[in-house]
Amino acid sequence: MKALLADGLIEETGGEVRRDALGSYQMPTYEMPIPVHMQWCSAVAATDEEMAAFEAELDASG
Repeated sequence: MKALLADGLIEETGGEVRRDALGSYQMPTYEMPIPVHMQWCSAVAATDEEMAAFEAELDASG
């Protein structure tokens, strides 16, 4: 988490307080900035050929 924060890939957005039998505790929350998310989506997106092969494999198994 520290590396993702340091690299600007996620941002801390505060947190939420939770409670259990031992009392309350703070859970941090994070968000990914939209430009980072768009770059990630672009990097992992399948090509048309890869998607066609994947869909054919799904059709064959179903």
